[in-house]
Formats: sequence, structure tokens, C-alpha cells
Amino acid sequence: MTQLLAAAGPYSIVKSWYLDGTATDVGAVTVGVTDGNGSVVVASATATTNNTDGTYTYSLADQASPNVLTFTWTRTDTGADLVDRVELVGNWLFTESQARSFAGKADATSALIPLKSADEYPDAVIADERTRLTDDLEQWTGRGFIPRYARLDIPGNGRSVLSLSDGVCRTSDGYTLHRPGKTNDIGVLLSVTVGGTAATLSEIKIDPTRNHLIHTTGFFTAAAITTPFNVVVEYVYGLPYLVDGVDRIALKLLVDRLVPSAWPDKALSADTEYGTTRFIQPGGPMNNRTRIAEVNDWVNTHNMKILVG
Repeated sequence: MTQLLAAAGPYSIVKSWYLDGTATDVGAVTVGVTDGNGSVVVASATATTNNTDGTYTYSLADQASPNVLTFTWTRTDTGADLVDRVELVGNWLFTESQARSFAGKADATSALIPLKSADEYPDAVIADERTRLTDDLEQWTGRGFIPRYARLDIPGNGRSVLSLSDGVCRTSDGYTLHRPGKTNDIGVLLSVTVGGTAATLSEIKIDPTRNHLIHTTGFFTAAAITTPFNVVVEYVYGLPYLVDGVDRIALKLLVDRLVPSAWPDKALSADTEYGTTRFIQPGGPMNNRTRIAEVNDWVNTHNMKILVG
């Protein structure tokens, strides 16, 4: 999923329309945009700019908060649709500029900076890998290291307290949101609806210690069989600033993943003039996540995932 920075717009969104693997000018294309809760951000059938080379551009207004947007691009001649999803996040683990200046080599006399060349490592390649790293670090530790959007569908129980852990994290159209850290570092409530009726946010509180949603003046109506998930809560979770060197860990992973190694990925050891060198491999009895000892140690010390047994 493509990521954009919230509150950093407007955004120039470009869509390539492919026919048989080739970007093709198919005439006029319109776009419509909805957010993670199904609210309209851009009305359907809104015109886009045809660049006459098979690409179409739309200028999206600034979006103030983390969210997940669904873009539906439509050919006006046939009505055919293409759908893209874009995540708005509150921070980056690192910028493309920081990636280019990061010297992953320990040799202080070396002038080589691994990702300095924009020709070999374009911004788009760095940004794509950054998205994967954001997901991986959250999956490995159960914590959101940048502000991200979550939307939970929860069964009401007729009481004033609900467990966020009972919620299913997904968008309004039913697509699961991959959010392992969704109950950690919850920062901002965006909306709460009970049985389709919007609740007053000032009357809803979150207990971050027990992961409880608390209605201070009323109750969360019990769910019916026909509407088993009658409470919907949208919020932003994750740390608002980078902590504990997560940026360095992410950059080390970036270099490891993008820069080719002289050794095959499956190599376990190498015989050199200095003796046998043994390589770290992901998995194994130590449950290493990566080939980098520093990263593995960092992940282990920051693991907040709760074992369920």
C-alpha cells in the first residue's frame, strides 16, 4: 500500500492505466475517493488530468489526519474501474534524504555511502521498502512506531465498557487492516458510532492500560444477531515521534535489503584467510528476524506482543 504523509498536502496522485502490460491512453478517466470509514473525500466521477501517455493525475487536497483512502479510477467510455489504496501516516521512519546519507559501513575510511546513487536506488524504491519496513517492525514488536489509522468493529455488550481487543480491525468495506500494534499508544479518537449513531467524543474515553473503550454517560448497546458489530471506533495509534533508535534500525534494514551482498542469501558460513565466518540467518533456534545482530537484539528488547495460549 502506498503511504503519504498526513498534513503535508496537497498530493499529486498519478495513476497508470495498463492494457496488456502497457500504459495506454484510454481517454477520459474520473476518480472518486473514500476514507477508511466509507465517508466521501472526493465525489465519484471527478475529472482527472489525462497526460496522454497512459497516466492520469489528480491533485488531492491536504488530509489532516492518518487514514486509509480508497481511490476508484473509472474509464468514462467503458465504465471499467481500477482501485488503489493509499495510507496516510503521521510520520516517516526515515526520509529518502536520510536514506541516501546513511553510512551503513563500519569502515570510517570508506567514502562509500550505500544508497547515495539516485540512479541505482530511486526515491520510489526507497519509499516502497520503507512501507514494508513499517509493517515488519510493527508485526515483529506489536507496537506502532509512527502514527497510523485504525478502525475497529466491536460487538456492543449493553455496558459502559468495551474491550478494544475484541474488535476486528478493518475498513468500512470489510477489508482487513494489518495492525498488530493497534491497541498500543492510542493517541486520538476520530469517531465512535453505536448502532449507526455518532457518539459525542467528549463522552468516550480510552483506558490505555487495559485497552478499554469507556462510555462515561451511557452504554454501548448490545449487538443483535443481524448486526453483530454495532460499535465502530476510529482512532490514531502509534508514537508521535521516533524513539529508541527505531530510525537507525529501519535504515540498517533498508541497506541490508536493497544493497546486494557478496554472499548468497542462503550462505551459512564462509572460509576466509582469517578462518571461518558464520552468518546469522533469519529464524532458527534464536528466532532471528534478520541477518543483522544489532537489529535482532533491538527487536527482542522492544517486543510488546502478548502471547496467547
